Amino acid sequence: MKFLAVDTSGAYLTVAAGQKETFIAGYSQKKERAHAQALFPAIQRVLTRGNISLKDIGFLAVNTGPGSFAGIRIGVAAVKGLASALGCPVLSFSGLDLLAFENRTPEGKVCAVRDARRGNVYAGIYEIRAEVPRKIGRLMLTTPEELIKMLPKGCLLTGDPILFSEKEDSILRQKKIRTVCPERLLPRARTLADFVSARDARL
Repeated sequence: MKFLAVDTSGAYLTVAAGQKETFIAGYSQKKERAHAQALFPAIQRVLTRGNISLKDIGFLAVNTGPGSFAGIRIGVAAVKGLASALGCPVLSFSGLDLLAFENRTPEGKVCAVRDARRGNVYAGIYEIRAEVPRKIGRLMLTTPEELIKMLPKGCLLTGDPILFSEKEDSILRQKKIRTVCPERLLPRARTLADFVSARDARL
């Protein structure tokens, strides 16, 4: 079953088409506040590159956050409109799940974070088994100070850069927490397609 996935939760606009474990076509460009104008042309570009039409799409997928409220609203509204017109289901997913997938290791634990502003962060902690992230508990809205207390020893911390105090940095070192701050928080189109394929296989 072919799918079309959309991520408008941040500065980058990413659209991907795939089928099972096959990447068909994708688009990922920095659009800042131009998602509304760029989304449908991007979708059309992906369909053209993949030599597919909307009637070939079996389901749609969309990032529902956390991230830019305006960007998420644009993506969700567009996908809902397409789903209604096509009569196909929608797979919604968290951007933290996607971030954990993008930075997964063969085994271990990963914590994905996004800046929630006002000194808070959105976070999710995942256990990686056979390169598949599985959420431990619920996604959270918390402070960096409280998050550090919950991080497992040896965990990989990835996502938005977080400004930790000197004391908090010391705790990170003691717990052997590794940090990876991606240059951009939205994955390449191929990664998005791989993530949606993996999610679809588990449903």
